[in-house]
Amino acid sequence: MRRRLDSTARDATTMNAKNLLQLLILAALWGASFLFIRVGVTDFGVAPLMALRVGIGALFLIVVLLARRPWQQSATILRTRAFPLLVVGILNSAAPFCLFAYAELTLSAGVTSVINATTPLWGGLVAFLWLRDRLSALRTLGLVIGFLGVLMLVWDQIAAPSGSAATPLSTALAAGAALGVACTGIAYCCSSI
Repeated sequence: MRRRLDSTARDATTMNAKNLLQLLILAALWGASFLFIRVGVTDFGVAPLMALRVGIGALFLIVVLLARRPWQQSATILRTRAFPLLVVGILNSAAPFCLFAYAELTLSAGVTSVINATTPLWGGLVAFLWLRDRLSALRTLGLVIGFLGVLMLVWDQIAAPSGSAATPLSTALAAGAALGVACTGIAYCCSSI
């Protein structure tokens, strides 16, 4: 009896050297952002640092939009989709970034980046609860192993002794940020933005 592969396995391409290099660059940039947040949050503050980060991203995306479409068409797109883009921008970028930055006042950049890596796990859990996506035994096992693995990686810092800077609140804020990104991603995929 032949096993049926799901669409992601069936449509997957093999990873070549260029893909691996792109993955490593992305990982370095993504991981470094948590280090930069940790360093900058004490000097700039939570909200100003995240406003700067989101503002730079927005300017870059506007330049990309203008480079790919005529100015009039770009203005029309921005005008007609301004509110949905604002909501997604706040829920998927600004709010989680602020939660991570606040958490990084007491947690290390490594711990918050590992907690951020739980976003796909939260996405699977939210899809099960919200979208009624079926969780097979293998998927359930994967979620349990994933959450336990993250817990093992960060346990030393989140279960810090009294007097330590790390608090359960900062850990919960970082986990909430990852959950928020997962919820917004699922909502975005189910919407017509």
